[in-house]
Amino acid sequence: MWGEGSWIYLTESAFKLNSVPEGEKVRGNNSRTGADGKSNSSAFAFPYPYTAAAKLWFKVTVVVGGTRSAASAIYGPIVVGTPATPRITSALGGASGATLSFTAVPSAVKYIVTTSKDGTPLNVTDATQQAFTLAQLGGEPGEFTFSVVAENANGALSEAATTGKLVVGSPGAPAWAATNPIVASIGTARLSWTVPAYNAKIGTRYYVQLWRDNGATKFGGLVALESTQTGEGTVAAPFTATINITASTTDQDTIIYRAQLYDATNTPAVKLGDLVVLNVTDGSGTDADPYVASLGPFAQPVRITVAIQASGGAGGSTTALSAQSNAAVVGLPLVPQIQGLDGSKTELRLTWLKNDTTATAYKIAVFKAGTLVSPVVDVLSSSLTGAGTAASPFSFAIPAANLPEANRYAVKVAGVNANGAGPWSALSEVALYGVPTAPGAPAVTLVDPSVRVVFTKSDTTATKHSAFLKPTSGAEVEVPLAVKAVTGSNTQLFAMVAPDASELPQGGTYTLQVAAYNANDDLGSRSAASAAFQLGTVAPSAPRAVMPTAPNPLAAVVTFQAPASTGGSPITSYEVELFLDDDSTGVKQFQASTLFVAGQTEGSAARPFRITFNNLAPGPWTFVVTAVNKNGRAAAPVTAAITVKTTPPTRPAIASITGADSDDSSGTITQTISLSVLKPAMGGAVTGWTFSLRNSAKNFAFISNRAFTPSDGDGTSTDPYTATLTIPGIPDGVYTVTVAATTATGTNTSVYSPPVVLGTPPTPSVVGVTGSRTAITLSVRVPQAVTVPANAAAGIRTGTTTASQPSIFTVTLMPTLGTCLRALTRRVRAQSGNGANATPYVVVVPVTAPNEYTVQAATGSNVNGASDADDYPTPVAAGIPGTATGLAVVANNRMANVSFASAPWWTATDTVARVKVINCVTGVDETSQATGGVLPPTTDPENVPFLVRGSGVNQWRAHLRSAGNNSPTRTNPVPRAGCWRFELALINVAGGEAAMSAQTTNIDVGIPHQVGAPTIAQNAANGYRVRIFSGPANSNTLVRTVGYTPDQARTVQNIVMPTTGTNSVAVRAVGANGASADSPRSSFIALVARRRTTAGRRLTGSGQEEHLSEGSPVEAGAASQPKRRSRHLL
Repeated sequence: MWGEGSWIYLTESAFKLNSVPEGEKVRGNNSRTGADGKSNSSAFAFPYPYTAAAKLWFKVTVVVGGTRSAASAIYGPIVVGTPATPRITSALGGASGATLSFTAVPSAVKYIVTTSKDGTPLNVTDATQQAFTLAQLGGEPGEFTFSVVAENANGALSEAATTGKLVVGSPGAPAWAATNPIVASIGTARLSWTVPAYNAKIGTRYYVQLWRDNGATKFGGLVALESTQTGEGTVAAPFTATINITASTTDQDTIIYRAQLYDATNTPAVKLGDLVVLNVTDGSGTDADPYVASLGPFAQPVRITVAIQASGGAGGSTTALSAQSNAAVVGLPLVPQIQGLDGSKTELRLTWLKNDTTATAYKIAVFKAGTLVSPVVDVLSSSLTGAGTAASPFSFAIPAANLPEANRYAVKVAGVNANGAGPWSALSEVALYGVPTAPGAPAVTLVDPSVRVVFTKSDTTATKHSAFLKPTSGAEVEVPLAVKAVTGSNTQLFAMVAPDASELPQGGTYTLQVAAYNANDDLGSRSAASAAFQLGTVAPSAPRAVMPTAPNPLAAVVTFQAPASTGGSPITSYEVELFLDDDSTGVKQFQASTLFVAGQTEGSAARPFRITFNNLAPGPWTFVVTAVNKNGRAAAPVTAAITVKTTPPTRPAIASITGADSDDSSGTITQTISLSVLKPAMGGAVTGWTFSLRNSAKNFAFISNRAFTPSDGDGTSTDPYTATLTIPGIPDGVYTVTVAATTATGTNTSVYSPPVVLGTPPTPSVVGVTGSRTAITLSVRVPQAVTVPANAAAGIRTGTTTASQPSIFTVTLMPTLGTCLRALTRRVRAQSGNGANATPYVVVVPVTAPNEYTVQAATGSNVNGASDADDYPTPVAAGIPGTATGLAVVANNRMANVSFASAPWWTATDTVARVKVINCVTGVDETSQATGGVLPPTTDPENVPFLVRGSGVNQWRAHLRSAGNNSPTRTNPVPRAGCWRFELALINVAGGEAAMSAQTTNIDVGIPHQVGAPTIAQNAANGYRVRIFSGPANSNTLVRTVGYTPDQARTVQNIVMPTTGTNSVAVRAVGANGASADSPRSSFIALVARRRTTAGRRLTGSGQEEHLSEGSPVEAGAASQPKRRSRHLL
């Protein structure tokens, strides 16, 4: 065992490092793996903490067994860290240049100054130059800033110290305006000028000096122009001002005020620079209304007083300086410079330097492991120790309220003056406060010749550990520990301690405690004491918990734990003597190193040693186990017995198996299987059960040989064992199960169980819906396979199995036509298909109410419950339309319009009608046989005789146009003009056809045909017109028209003829929609004063009044026929 330390020699400036005074010991631990200190390549290495840049010297001693060696030679110096930020003490600008002063910082070897003008960097120089002429700054006046960083051998990583803006150089001469530079009038003059070439916008003020006698004599003093000037100072818009030029002028405008500034930090106050001309911006110079002028800008915060001087006026005299004003603070404090943050067991102390003289208080922010610890600390400068200088820095102990626990802390500081808080400093280096917490109680094992110590580590501040060994009697010994992490643990550490005989005598009994040191070499609290252990030369105690088993025929397994005591030396081997029927068969020796397998067989209660003996004869065996170390054999060997059998168990059996709905309430799908099992008929008592979960094809195991414990019953066929298997991480699907039973003579596995359904079917997909007169038919797809995701932690392998298929479907249909509708839910089985993409399930849902339906929800169910639902929002018609009622018909000369009611109100574009067209006279249905009388829907009812919806609910209109040629078609279903009756029946898209309606009343469609055309139905509702022409049949001379009603036309009528002679007659039928064309003309009618008979017609009468009657034709020369009465005019 070893340790090392170092002494620190500080820089010549006595700069303190980490609060460790010169010559103090700092303890360290080797941090290099495999170091033995015997060569440069294997030299020891340890980190040394520092908090600020410095030069350091080192020397080293080594401690072995409590004895310290002589110190090494001094090594150094070395430079650590990068320099802090310098503090700018003064920065002044002037007419000819600028000067810069700043403090030196420890370890810096040079300073770098960066110059910028108007925000643009100009150059970088070595800080041996701290005065800069205007020519070195580019030659042009302007606003300049200067920043300084310090650099040492490790570089320059600190923040730069930066001045405020400094005005350098004098303004150029203004120029008179090109046009009307001076416009004089009585007592006043108006002046116009442009800005000078340089510094025109940096606090420039303008004055005018009046002269008379052609420039030979001054007139008064300088007159300030700012209070009256206007314009922009450009050529296009010059400045203008009006001044008083009377000979007796005594205006205050001719008086110039100058201020002398003093640094009030010192007593007496120290003059700052030259007099500064004041630009009076307000006031009248009285007690009630004094002048107001602004000073600045200032390069850094300062505490100043001011004295005033006046000059000019009519006499051109200058007054003495006034008394100094009260002191005032300008600006916010500069960034403080942290010198160090030093931690100890009881205190965290901050030291820093002030960077200006205006701060009267400071704010300190404390951070624990990077997190702010509230509240921010406020402290007055007057309460601090020290003066804030390099020789005597401010010192402050962080309050306990900001140090809640032992940990790593850092701070930052900001100054506060009368104007508020300045910027924060950079974060300090990290410092330790407090001591490490106690490690966990150590566990000790002997690994000859060392002691192995395992313990739970302390907090994060621990950098090294020591063991404190206390014998039963005698002095305690501290042993530094070279710790390593226990494999696979984030909290456990272990170390090997090699006992030194001079410090730890052999044969003694010890306890051990562990404690940690932090980087400050502060020792933390000790752990609890370990169990007592022995260092000596005795034999081990007997092994523990010896347990033989006979899992397989002709074999035995002996497990046991290591002895409670190793006798002070590691166990080297174990001896097992075997006895059969009390007769020894020999001793077998096993090396302890081969029995120990980390994480598997370690000789502990959780992981005992394990030895397998094969090829044993059947019968009772006894095993005697003895532990051996270098000091001898255990005095008390342990004996255990078991009987080795030859008969392996027969197969167990699964008597029944059922699944259940899965549970995902915890966020993980969990399956439950209930089964009953039968124990092996032979092979002895079952000592353990396992199950394996396989896919439905039985060729892949997702879970193999997972243990379970059946309960109830005795494992026989009349009273089988029962068990509930709870399996997380397995999705819904179809699986098979096997179980394995283990007895003293071996293990055997059951045959595969019947398929067991776990969970519910997958969500179905409705891919098509059709309707018929009696049902809605769905095409439904269901996933055919499911993938089991891998879960190594749960012992689950990835693979696929069959998805559970629905045994029944639940379909909810929602009617869409009508009001106060209610959903229709039916549970039906698929009529065909298997749910695959090519052969989906065909699910037929009976419906009784005709309507158009959407599929609101379709779910599939198995023995465990229902799946999630799918829908099909497109309406589908089903059922038979209602018989048309309330028929009303109107007609015109082109078509008949039939209005009727039929429920429900089907979608018009999908609904047609069948119509019968019945002759009023003959009663014959003259519907077109080619179309079956089916009328499709229409969007143009005036021109196409199709079916349309009416204006009211469930109202329809059929538009039936006349063909006019005795050849009805789909578009002209009425054969011709005439008298007709109609019957109708709706047909929906599903093919449902209503019963035929009752017939309409008779209706005239079109204009009547000519009289005398046979077989054409006529309904001369308005009667007939008889037209009489003079002369033969080809004569067009109409002499008279006589009208008759239908009833009159059925009896003989007398017609008064206008003249005698030859006449012809034609008849027109008159209907509701107009008159027909003339009938064919009669050959002629001869009117004479006497009676005569003609062929086919007779005319009787006297004088001019004749009677026209119908008779049988009479051939020429035939005998006269008896007179008979006509029934009709024609």
